[in-house]
Amino acid sequence: MTIRSLLSVLADGQFHSGQELGAQLKVSRSAIWKQIRKLEDFGIEIYSVKGRGYRLPGGLDLLDADLFQDGLDETVATQLGDVRFELSIPSTNLLAMQQLQQQTGHGHLYVAEQQTAGRGRRGRHWVSPFARNLYFSLVWRFPQGAASLEGLSLAVGLGLSRGLRRLGLEGSS
Repeated sequence: MTIRSLLSVLADGQFHSGQELGAQLKVSRSAIWKQIRKLEDFGIEIYSVKGRGYRLPGGLDLLDADLFQDGLDETVATQLGDVRFELSIPSTNLLAMQQLQQQTGHGHLYVAEQQTAGRGRRGRHWVSPFARNLYFSLVWRFPQGAASLEGLSLAVGLGLSRGLRRLGLEGSS
């Protein structure tokens, strides 16, 4: 059993007894309890009610690597080499930089449900609650250098806005 498999079951926000979880994931109730403690270490709030079981209030919308791969445009998919999805890592940017030193080329994508030591602008600490936002870094080399990137942040923002609108998400909260 993995933490991800336990999270997948609990993600619906409903109560699940330790016995039910153990049977579904083919482990003991004590193994479930130990994994629940690890989830709490990630900062995930878990309700534990005697006689009812465990529940994630509000549920979670976890990233799905298979769904991501299936939804990629074929042209993009052929250009992406290394794609990694992690539950919790110090920083997607740090991982990307380490891999960049070891690998040549580009097209490496690193995605996480949580960053424990992410950095924002000017080295500020980046707070990243588990499964509440998108945390990713993309390694891509541009043959024309940094000058070819003018307007990239605007283009990415527009692309995300259009994509979210197509999914039925509009406005801000």
